[in-house]
Amino acid sequence: MIVYFVRHAERLKTGGRNPKSPISETGFNQARSVGERLKKVQIDVIYSSSYERAKQTAEVISKIINKPIELWDHLIEANSEKESFDDLNKRSEAVLVHLLEHHQNDSV
Repeated sequence: MIVYFVRHAERLKTGGRNPKSPISETGFNQARSVGERLKKVQIDVIYSSSYERAKQTAEVISKIINKPIELWDHLIEANSEKESFDDLNKRSEAVLVHLLEHHQNDSV
């Protein structure tokens, strides 16, 4: 299994870290650039958090490489005020277990 991590593209500055903050025009350009690069590698599925900026980034990439997106809330940003290190560690472990169980021979 090969896993590629892509951080969401640049968000609009006015939205802050709000989960509903969309990506900016520069962000759309960044996502298109990543999508073009990923056309050169084998990708089987795209995972994204439900945050708007992450979904928008994934949607742009998905259209370019023609692969499905699976939304998964385990991938949301860590909230250091509400989430302990142990909580974050458990969430990260759940992501890895899921990937190994469902995509052992895939690139995600």
